[in-house]
Amino acid sequence: MNDLLVIAVASSLPKLGLSPMLQRLTAYGLIYVAWSFTLFYWLGNAAGNRVLSIGDNRLGSSDIFGILGLLPACLR
Repeated sequence: MNDLLVIAVASSLPKLGLSPMLQRLTAYGLIYVAWSFTLFYWLGNAAGNRVLSIGDNRLGSSDIFGILGLLPACLR
């Protein structure tokens, strides 16, 4: 569903009437969001705690993959 949201917003950009600079900034933001989704899912498979928290949870202990998976969400 996240990808469908990115596609819907990206396809509506020409119709929003934004200035070229703001349209470019929004497009770069969408690219960042799409790659952060991808990074989250890839690292979620490798992390012991499934990247549901930075610390330990009932699914497993925290590791570097869990921290890196949540890092893009913290930078938004």
